[in-house]
Amino acid sequence: MTDSNDRQDCREIRVMLRDLEHLVEGQKWNLDAAAIAAWRERPWAGADVVICTSAEQDSSDGDTFVVTPFAGELSWLFDYLKELCSDLLNYMNKHAFYGRLAHAANQYSASREPRLANPKDLCFAVLRETARMLDEVAEGGFRDPDTVLVRGVEVHLHADAIRNGTGFATYRYQFDAPVKLKGVPFELRGKSYRIGGLFHRTNLDGLVTCVAFYSEETAS
Repeated sequence: MTDSNDRQDCREIRVMLRDLEHLVEGQKWNLDAAAIAAWRERPWAGADVVICTSAEQDSSDGDTFVVTPFAGELSWLFDYLKELCSDLLNYMNKHAFYGRLAHAANQYSASREPRLANPKDLCFAVLRETARMLDEVAEGGFRDPDTVLVRGVEVHLHADAIRNGTGFATYRYQFDAPVKLKGVPFELRGKSYRIGGLFHRTNLDGLVTCVAFYSEETAS
């Protein structure tokens, strides 16, 4: 359930989001040449999202890549949204939040011919998704269609674009409350899957991040 503080935060952020829309409309990133040059040189990355200008060769860690010629402008916006929504984000929901922003950016790029794409419309696509998520938070929380609960743990799924029915599962837990999900079945959109072996694990300040394979169950 969403408490009254979250609803009040959402209302305040929506007001500031309108101010940000005016900045995007005026393409205000052009006012700070040094900052935008820095973002173009080293685009935004975090919470399993990587903004870049060319396709990465190794995405086996489960990151979502946003490949765009407007990496600087999009990084500028992501940084603004990080500050704007900081009171609503935590280690449990930030991956869903940034994942949906990345998905909105990729959807925009896929729906436009390269010659018709521009940084302002790209940023507005991301802002619209931000507004949708704020409405969801006010109603109870982010809805992420690629996140499932497995034994009470939120597991974010990254489908393998090459092999159907397989992918990478990312989940987190506190170091003093370990969980083991290898071999545990789950369902998503009417299909049965099972979490496979762990191939990456990190521990940062007591928060353990795991990446495992998952695959669709085959009928016997």
